[in-house]
Amino acid sequence: MKRKVMLTAAGLSIGLGAARSVVHVPILPNLLKTRRLNAADLEEIEQTFSILTRVNNDAVKDGGNVLTDFPSANNNLLNYAAYFHIFANSASLKAHTNGNLAVGSLDGQVNFGTKIHTGTLERDIHYIQDLSDIAHSSFIKKNDVRDNKVVFGNELKLGLSGDKLTVCGIHLDHLTEDELFQDKDNNKYIDFNSAFEFLRNQSVNLAGMESEREPVTNNEFTDFNKRVISLKDYTPNEANVIVINLSAEVLRGNTPLTIDGISKDKTGTTVIINVDTGGDDSYSMSSPIKIKYNDGTDRHNQETEIFDDNHLLWNFYNSKSSDKLYRGAIEMNATFQGSVLAPAATVNVHHNLDGNIVANDVNIVGGETHRWDFQDESEVVTVIPEPEKPDPEPEKPDPEPEK
Repeated sequence: MKRKVMLTAAGLSIGLGAARSVVHVPILPNLLKTRRLNAADLEEIEQTFSILTRVNNDAVKDGGNVLTDFPSANNNLLNYAAYFHIFANSASLKAHTNGNLAVGSLDGQVNFGTKIHTGTLERDIHYIQDLSDIAHSSFIKKNDVRDNKVVFGNELKLGLSGDKLTVCGIHLDHLTEDELFQDKDNNKYIDFNSAFEFLRNQSVNLAGMESEREPVTNNEFTDFNKRVISLKDYTPNEANVIVINLSAEVLRGNTPLTIDGISKDKTGTTVIINVDTGGDDSYSMSSPIKIKYNDGTDRHNQETEIFDDNHLLWNFYNSKSSDKLYRGAIEMNATFQGSVLAPAATVNVHHNLDGNIVANDVNIVGGETHRWDFQDESEVVTVIPEPEKPDPEPEKPDPEPEK
């Protein structure tokens, strides 16, 4: 299997936390009084403060490293961010969130977790490094076909008392002791600094990929009420990827946009749609996104744990920025399908959205969001059949001449 991730030096170190052992000694006051601090001293002080703020519970298991849980992540353009519904430095949840989280800081005012249990997802994995709030009913109770692995940062106080589990004094009603994990020592389950350095580089790389056609504008649609991008008009490249570039105006329109030709199969062709935000401080996505499969059937927004049919990645970038990164706010003002990559931006979700949401800040304001993991491990080109043409009407015989 080929690897399609555009790895950088930063990308190679994703998720790797420091593993140095530190011994705390009471040297800080003397250091400050008696000598100028050099780089080594500052590093030692940083480690000292890190130890003082840790509240590790020895009864809680070490969360380890994300790469252990997702060993094939390097085959995916999003790396291990593809395995989390929301992957963000910070996230605020105020509406139903059906999926798992990897967040640096959480304001969780509603519950979350991958709800559907059909036996295809064996474990729901979450990482919450810090939090200001979390709902008691967060996470989905384990059953015979699935359990949870929930990793908390080592600055959060975890409590175990019989069958009562708490984080920062808040009861976690849906977890059992064996599902609770924590960062230990200097290790972090995910190093968000390295992860987002990779994702920012990846977004820029994707925005620079060559497309065989000019950027799509609204002028290309003969009927603005029936806007369709047909994948049969594109040829996958040698990595089995179709690249489509969208001008900023396309998603600003308030009529549906249909992506026609997505494969239902896990081995389907990857589709990358680069969306130019035009440099505005706020970019309003107002076009309901519809998906038509290559067999002619439609996909609708839904809760699921079957992700084989998500081959659609929307990469939001800024053509007017020197580094091509978009740092504004993306307002999701219509229903949306497909995974979102906006690693330097804020994404505010106001309507139903299915996919991954990878952004600096994510705010679930309204509607519902549904986990739908991005798939990108195929060398098999999706076959998109031509639409069937109706049989021609039989020719009518010429009328007999009048006598």
